[in-house]
Amino acid sequence: MTAFIRAWAETVTTRRYLILFLALLLLPLMVFTGRAIPFDNATERYFVSGDPTLKNFQYLIDLFGDYEYLIVGIEQLPPEQDVFNPETLDAIARLTDFFDSHRFVTQVRSLTNYQYTHADGDDISTDYLIEDVSELEDDPGEIDSIRSIIAAENLALGTLISPDFRHARITARVEYRGDTAAHKVALAQEFYRF
Repeated sequence: MTAFIRAWAETVTTRRYLILFLALLLLPLMVFTGRAIPFDNATERYFVSGDPTLKNFQYLIDLFGDYEYLIVGIEQLPPEQDVFNPETLDAIARLTDFFDSHRFVTQVRSLTNYQYTHADGDDISTDYLIEDVSELEDDPGEIDSIRSIIAAENLALGTLISPDFRHARITARVEYRGDTAAHKVALAQEFYRF
């Protein structure tokens, strides 16, 4: 094997101009033939047709819906102690509204559309954690109230917000299409422009 490697190295170094010329000659051929290679990121391509696991996968999609997510992380602004400030919550609300109205998104979860359940005497109520983001700037006590409510919400801690309240997450469930990923690319581009 060492003899082969040595012979190959000798050939490459003595005929380097020929090898560079051939590489430059083949480069356009590689570029033109590479365009015809399709991009297929569908889960189905990893299964053999008629595979029982593929049928189970299709059944789960029919039963539970889409399973692909776009996740956006939000970090606290430097002078603030956590994400519970009017500017950050306004940004989360605008992003949530963008995803909520997007044609390729089927569900959005964030702090600004999170609902919690609580008891009022004999009644059990479900309310939004944040009713109106625009009113938070005028009422700092409301932010403290939101902070104390979310601290007791085990479903939100570690999923929508970190336990130290310094990082928040917006999850947008993206429509599943097995035949193409063009809609995910369009969503990412529109999000980038947003």
